[in-house]
Amino acid sequence: MANSNKLTVTLRTLAGQAAKIALLVAAATIDPTGTAVAAIRSALDIISKAKSTRAAIKKSAAMAVTASVGAYEDDQDKVDLTFIDTNGSYTTFKIPAPKSAIFTDGVNVDLTNSLVIAFRDWVLSNAKSKAGATFTALVRGRRIRLAAGGRA
Repeated sequence: MANSNKLTVTLRTLAGQAAKIALLVAAATIDPTGTAVAAIRSALDIISKAKSTRAAIKKSAAMAVTASVGAYEDDQDKVDLTFIDTNGSYTTFKIPAPKSAIFTDGVNVDLTNSLVIAFRDWVLSNAKSKAGATFTALVRGRRIRLAAGGRA
């Protein structure tokens, strides 16, 4: 998988039902509107009554890092960080194995913590909401403790 990207094509029927097909494509294939993806979409359209309405490419890369050491229960937890965008809509990022230093009381996120500020600043500068709106602020954060069986 290191030398490939994941292409996801959404097919939609006349009745509106959708199906997604995931394919591995060459690492050089990065444009979901390019000729390689268009050929795949055409091939799918040939064998299906459904039409391909959307294509997305997900790039992956191996990272040479090691997870930090922490208590088992902390590794099982998540932190919810909620941002607001220019449309007034909220988006929550769920991040696993949060560092204990980012919490004020073990549950609520310290929005003034330097680690939280670094992540917040990256999101505000680089990320967009599902609607394509710019995020304007991190409004809250809290720890989600997982129960037995790994469910929040």
